[in-house]
Amino acid sequence: MRVVRQSFALGEWESVFCAPDPRLHGLVIGDYHGWTEASSTGMCQTEAPKMLVPFVINLGPAFDIDSPGNLSAALEPYDSFVAGLHNRYALVRSSGRSQCLQVNFTLIGAWRLFGVAMHEIANRIVSIEDLVGDEGRVAIDRIRMASGWPERFEILDDFLLKRLGGAAVVPHRIDRALHRLKTTGGAVGIGALADELDCSCKQLIRLFDDTVGLPPKIVARIYRFERAVRRLGAPSRPALSELALECGYYDQAHFNREFRAFVGCAPGEYRHLVAAG
Repeated sequence: MRVVRQSFALGEWESVFCAPDPRLHGLVIGDYHGWTEASSTGMCQTEAPKMLVPFVINLGPAFDIDSPGNLSAALEPYDSFVAGLHNRYALVRSSGRSQCLQVNFTLIGAWRLFGVAMHEIANRIVSIEDLVGDEGRVAIDRIRMASGWPERFEILDDFLLKRLGGAAVVPHRIDRALHRLKTTGGAVGIGALADELDCSCKQLIRLFDDTVGLPPKIVARIYRFERAVRRLGAPSRPALSELALECGYYDQAHFNREFRAFVGCAPGEYRHLVAAG
């Protein structure tokens, strides 16, 4: 277990990291992450679409979230929740005092462990209890009553391993399709991808609908965006026009539209915000 503490002008932050059980390899991205925030002011941040599914067990005040599937177009309170794959940014506001335990699942990991068609939670924030029922409610209660982070991580391992025992087998085509989209930075046509997998475009879209939640074309857009974000932060600071072409955007206008959809601002502004911390 690794602990990182940080103080800043308005308060302090503590993060605790722990590796998941090795049997969850390929289903969980990185470490389990527990954190405690104590700030004198609240925060509102933009969450870009990412190729993962966060699973957040809340141990403190609720978060207010506006997600793409939120028809009210307003921030709504959520306690412990899962965020399905999104096709635009979400807004998250905290009170400044929070305590959570977060797991980031791979797309296939989420499909296997939740046991639902992923289009049902795409572009949505869903409470853990609504998604996995009494089993989730009991696990959350146990984690909240635990004596500290080591016990919380142990309970989380037990909960996920129990669900893994009854999980479905991964369709081989979706593994291959996601790997191809990732390694090309989204720069492979859906027709060509279907040909490589020896299936029709309709079959490929249905497969993504069930196991990922969004169509392959949108998944390709997110992979391309993630590549552009990595390049934006490169020490060489490539020109935006060059970066747009390098990452497969048609032109600067296309580049700008995608960033506004995914982070709410143009690439140049985003680069400035990231540099400013």
